[in-house]
Amino acid sequence: MYRFIAMIALSSAALAACSSSGSAPAQPGNGDARDAGPPPLPPCDAAGAATCLTTQQACRLKGGQPTCIACGEGSYANKAGTCAPIGGTRLAHAFGEFTTNPGQEVRGMCRSWTLGNATDLWVQSVELVQNEASHHSNWLFVPETSFDGPDGMWKCADRGYDELTAALAGGVLYAQSTQATHEVQRFPDGAAIHLPAHARIISDIHLLNAGSTPITGHASLAVYSLDPSEVKHPLMPFHMTYQALTIPPRATSRFTGSCPLNDAFQSAFGTPFDAKLYYAVPIGGPRGPRP
Repeated sequence: MYRFIAMIALSSAALAACSSSGSAPAQPGNGDARDAGPPPLPPCDAAGAATCLTTQQACRLKGGQPTCIACGEGSYANKAGTCAPIGGTRLAHAFGEFTTNPGQEVRGMCRSWTLGNATDLWVQSVELVQNEASHHSNWLFVPETSFDGPDGMWKCADRGYDELTAALAGGVLYAQSTQATHEVQRFPDGAAIHLPAHARIISDIHLLNAGSTPITGHASLAVYSLDPSEVKHPLMPFHMTYQALTIPPRATSRFTGSCPLNDAFQSAFGTPFDAKLYYAVPIGGPRGPRP
């Protein structure tokens, strides 16, 4: 299965935004130090900065060579190749610890966070930090009366949770790139997702411990919201899933597909499909963790 999640605005406004993919540390350079701001090293050129940005890392010259440096919590790698504050009003939650045993794969579990927001939120950025061996996770928002029960971890089936029902009741917030340990989803200035008042955030859980020792860790999620007066481009999620993958072992495979979106859209709404892409996350294939 291959999934592709994008944020679009169904309007005439256009402002393209770049996204990055979770992968092994980028070339050139290989940095593993975290910094809360730009390190005291000379900046890279545009090409080096763009390369490091593919793994959400800043770029600095170390010994004359471009080196990718992971940004710390509360900051993100911008197009200039530096770590900058995420910005906005921060609301964060830390989930409880969970232990995954060697060779264990955990599926069928969910977790929830009831925000307690008395007013609407316009979320420009989402930040995930996790050390729980998360393979991937999809985060949605629903009214706080949906899938009701105590916050924390619970069996999805116990509350009848599935992503389609949740998306129709609320919407899609964020999708973790495969095995990312620290990731920031930040939209361009003025672009945001609308979370209604009294919202609850829910994600599925897919943990995988391929090692030989137990892994105990937890996940933390933070949303950064804008003042309503700053919002110029309300965003809506767009999710495509390609299920028909049959991949033979020890072989090179290529799969293609087509999706006549415009025909279906015009049939349903009587107007052409006129969406402007603001952020995209392709999810699938071999990925390394983002530092």
